[in-house]
Amino acid sequence: IIFGDGCSMLCRCAGNYTFDCVDNTCDPVTEECREVGGVNGCYPKGTSTCVASGDPHYNTFDNRRYDFMGTCSYLMSEPCNSTDVPHFAVYTDNENRYNNPHISYVKAVHVHALGVIVSILKGGTVQVNGTNVNIPLSPVSGVDIFMAGKHYTVALNFGVTVRYDGNHYMEIKVIKDYEDKLCGLCGDYNGDPQDDFQTPTGELVQNPNDFGNSWSTDTECNKPDVVPPPGCTDDEQELYEGPAYCGIILDSNGPFAACHPKVNPN
Repeated sequence: IIFGDGCSMLCRCAGNYTFDCVDNTCDPVTEECREVGGVNGCYPKGTSTCVASGDPHYNTFDNRRYDFMGTCSYLMSEPCNSTDVPHFAVYTDNENRYNNPHISYVKAVHVHALGVIVSILKGGTVQVNGTNVNIPLSPVSGVDIFMAGKHYTVALNFGVTVRYDGNHYMEIKVIKDYEDKLCGLCGDYNGDPQDDFQTPTGELVQNPNDFGNSWSTDTECNKPDVVPPPGCTDDEQELYEGPAYCGIILDSNGPFAACHPKVNPN
């Protein structure tokens, strides 16, 4: 026998018109009260997972698959323009490997939450706020770092879990509370894969490179090289400053002399 909505007390008949009751309150982070098959109760909340793997292939929370070979640092996911859910941010650093400039892999994952930064580096080094640590560890209440199989795992107590294998595979799992509240390379988690390629300004682009590069957090990374203007030798400078070239502009008796009072010839 279940009293109320099935998500507060669970009671059974004990005889003599009495009941034995136990607390049946839903876990506010992982469960929700709803009806399944005609039975009210606490059931697991829906979740979604974003993955970056290989060289690298991305799969957003809305299951849009794309390839992006950037080698900078990028925002994978964080709540954008929303303050009604706990904040977190996950970043990745990518690198080229195997002397191949056309492919890239995740070399580090950084989780920002509850006032700490947890970094998992290639090979399995774990850092908290830049200092190497041993795991398992809970650096602050609500942040747990541990191994789960072959994955280095950061579990946040508000329904976000980040895993990285120390090589190339990383994933972010979030509960449905974050639906339509996220941004970054993992998309917005609104159920529509077609609008996942939104840049930080809200512009919807079609090219994975345009989308990926827009979420780079390093403005100096992959900037096009600035080609310096060619210099002159001493002989060339003397030639071009002579009367046959630019020197004619400076000549106080030349055709441009009348302009000098109005425009500095230098």
